[in-house]
Amino acid sequence: NPGNSRELYCYESQQQQWRRLPDCPSEYSALVMPEGRLTTVGGRDQYGRPTNSLASLTGEDEDSKWVELFPRMPTARSSLAAVCRGRNVIAAGGYDGGRRLSAVEILDTELRQWSS
Repeated sequence: NPGNSRELYCYESQQQQWRRLPDCPSEYSALVMPEGRLTTVGGRDQYGRPTNSLASLTGEDEDSKWVELFPRMPTARSSLAAVCRGRNVIAAGGYDGGRRLSAVEILDTELRQWSS
């Protein structure tokens, strides 16, 4: 879609410059940092469908890749809000392709389990 981008950049404060990261695997996803890893939550796949995946960046250089380290959310959604709190990733709201969502789901990153 014009105006939408999967491009990601990281600001390196010591070098005072921006560095390009590998393209985000989905549009309209939330970004969080569970266990110190940049992770996308939900979003839309290449066909515009909401997804329930979480993809984490494996490193910090040009050879980094997005991999699924955490279980998928119970609810596929894009345009959501997400936050890390302690060992939990909290995903809230969003859009399922037909309606706005009010569901809140919580991932315990140690147990690798979702609850609502």
